[in-house]
Amino acid sequence: MKYFVQEIARNYLRNLPDGTEEFNVHQKHLHGLSEEEFKDGYSALILFMRGLYADIIKDPASFYMMTPQLVESETPKIKFGIEYLYRCLNDENREIAKTLHDFVEGKNHKTKTLFSGFMRNIWTCSYTGIKTKKTVMSLKTQQDRLRVKLNLENIHEYMDVIMQMPKYIREIIRSNGDPCNRSHQCFAKCAGGFAFEMGGVAYKTCRVSAFWFNNMAAQDVPYIKKLLEFNMP
Repeated sequence: MKYFVQEIARNYLRNLPDGTEEFNVHQKHLHGLSEEEFKDGYSALILFMRGLYADIIKDPASFYMMTPQLVESETPKIKFGIEYLYRCLNDENREIAKTLHDFVEGKNHKTKTLFSGFMRNIWTCSYTGIKTKKTVMSLKTQQDRLRVKLNLENIHEYMDVIMQMPKYIREIIRSNGDPCNRSHQCFAKCAGGFAFEMGGVAYKTCRVSAFWFNNMAAQDVPYIKKLLEFNMP
């Protein structure tokens, strides 16, 4: 099957009762219903779930999110905002994402939120300077995990500040990303990798894969803000 959600739906369908079972309902679960009314509702629920799982297996891409924007016009065009990204994060990651969003947006940067993987709950929100036209940060989710990507332009100019940051921050910057080789596989409009020197070693890191901060904690946010300040005139 193409999507993992289809496997999940198939497994649920396999384990779903067929609705014809004979059983008695304990008084505790009736909540004012007769036993016959309860069983009618139970059978309707089983029928609905069976049809839902079968339809997901057949055509998973047709199962889109519920949003009021779907009914606001005859041919709706959904505009995603940062709140969609927030919804899929756990409490700690949501607070980190909100803090960084407010910080960058407060520096007169515009946002663009993309929905790129419904089956895996993947959202990306990028932040671009209105004057510079350069992306300084992207927030990306997968399930409830948060990843933060920084585009550290002219990183060599503030390397002395980076060297004063905790070792694990320096290690992320040093080792995160693939070497830039500007091969034929690169994007035609790519501006080239990020070049810098750390600990006497020269690096040139791929612009796409560089400077991803994963599994962040609240204590990391001040360092991310400091790095962002150097890239937001």
